[in-house]
Amino acid sequence: MSTTENPIREYEAGHIGQDSQTEEINSFMEPANVEASDQPEPEPELTFEQRCAQLERAITRHPLMREIMYKMLDYCQVETELDALEVEVTAYPEYAACQQSVVAMANILIKHFGLRCIEHAADGSVVSEADKEGLDEDQIDDLVAYLSYETTLEGAHYVEQNRPEARLITLFNLNPQRSETYVELLEFLEQAPRSYREIKTMMKGKPALETIIGGRTQTMQPSVFVDQLERAGAIVWNGGWILSSAGTSLLNEMRKA
Repeated sequence: MSTTENPIREYEAGHIGQDSQTEEINSFMEPANVEASDQPEPEPELTFEQRCAQLERAITRHPLMREIMYKMLDYCQVETELDALEVEVTAYPEYAACQQSVVAMANILIKHFGLRCIEHAADGSVVSEADKEGLDEDQIDDLVAYLSYETTLEGAHYVEQNRPEARLITLFNLNPQRSETYVELLEFLEQAPRSYREIKTMMKGKPALETIIGGRTQTMQPSVFVDQLERAGAIVWNGGWILSSAGTSLLNEMRKA
């Protein structure tokens, strides 16, 4: 390899016979490249797929808010004022166990590309960043009369990919040997709100509870079935386990088939 092909050798070849201390002083006295050193590296722009993945991670790591945030994204596909959104969300059965405000959950979705927040003036017009230029915080507060929220493309994609009907079908396809038991449980919850004790009694002795772990037959707790149906959006706790609207719809569709 020639010296021009190796930058280290090229540097050494150009400095043979020079005093190392002189070289150090000379390089130290070179003017600093302030522009290059003080400017932070720009953050790489995320792709649509990366933003969607970030949104999914943000929602799934909040178990008590997961279904609520899904419903918020679905509801806000039509732009919704904050007051109306609060009325909608606080009426969800899942909200009884939630410890976050509607605004706090909306902010999580905004941070992770699921929602956009739109500021409005008293006449309903959208307040832009240009409108705020030169104003202090109090003046901006006076300018912005109310907020509304709208689902982004990433949020709409998440809604479409995670519709309860699709989640239930996936659950049944992943565990076809248990699908009959899932249906029996859905029909049991359709009749009346059920406590976990009642579910446990109903499912006692069912073959679907048996599974092979490490070559040995083990008996699962019915809570596994309850958890899977809740994750699929088919059931919800409301003073007892009941069917969600999606669970009811799917059960009715299965009866027609």
